[in-house]
Amino acid sequence: MSPIVPPDLTISAGPPRFGYRPDRAQAIIARVAVRHPQAALVLRLQLNAGLRLHEATHLRSEMVGVTAGTVRVKGKGGRVRTVRLLDTGVLAELPLDRRFVFPPTWAFRQRVQAEVRWACEGLRLACRGTHGFRATFAELRLEQLLAEGLSERQARRILATELGHNRTDVTRRYVP
Repeated sequence: MSPIVPPDLTISAGPPRFGYRPDRAQAIIARVAVRHPQAALVLRLQLNAGLRLHEATHLRSEMVGVTAGTVRVKGKGGRVRTVRLLDTGVLAELPLDRRFVFPPTWAFRQRVQAEVRWACEGLRLACRGTHGFRATFAELRLEQLLAEGLSERQARRILATELGHNRTDVTRRYVP
């Protein structure tokens, strides 16, 4: 009887998910803001907190710590984590007078993604989608942690936790 899974089967993890250069991320956000300010605010939150699009659009107002400069998010598998923002100024712009900060709908997420594609096309940039903002956060946050004097191992451990990953090796998909 032959095995169900061939013994020589290898699964590729695919290409790394590198982010946008910070100046290009800002240019994309600025272009999106012209047509859809709410989508641009989602992107700023992703860039400054490393959130997945789904996490950003399901963020509840009570999970935003404006004075602490943090957000608590429910990620994959229902795990809750707290993330300190790179630029806490974005928190003051969030509409916290309602249950959800942004519409937690598939249609809104699709619109945000479409706006990023439109902006990248207009700026003649390779589009890395909304996940590119998460990867840019990872790069910037790792630099910040290393500048604070942490070892690379310590910094990657913190980054993995902030991104909602269980393993530090997953961070290498964002930051080689």
